[in-house]
Amino acid sequence: MNDADKEAIASVIASYRNAFLHANSSHLMEVFHPDCSIQGIVGGEAWVGDRDALATFCDSNPPGSESGMEVDYQILDAAGDSAAVKAEVSNYHGIGFVDFLAMQKTDGKWWVVGKAFSST
Repeated sequence: MNDADKEAIASVIASYRNAFLHANSSHLMEVFHPDCSIQGIVGGEAWVGDRDALATFCDSNPPGSESGMEVDYQILDAAGDSAAVKAEVSNYHGIGFVDFLAMQKTDGKWWVVGKAFSST
């Protein structure tokens, strides 16, 4: 993976962080591919949806900045136009999340095409 791709992925993660930090789902539309799939566990309950459902969740909660939310990430692996990223979200209103993001570069743009997550 070249430096330009690493910077582009960092930008995607920054937009993802900003969406929840400011409770502004417009950032999510820049991050999640329209055909993405999202599944996870929150407080022991299954959550399944798409980017629109995630946007609704984002907008219906207070900004993460109110609780001191932070996001750390690492690129787990990359090959060609595909990458896997682990994002650890801490203190989103007292909840932590570990997100595994499947990313794909399409027409020169990196997108999250799948997300699996669990609350901690």
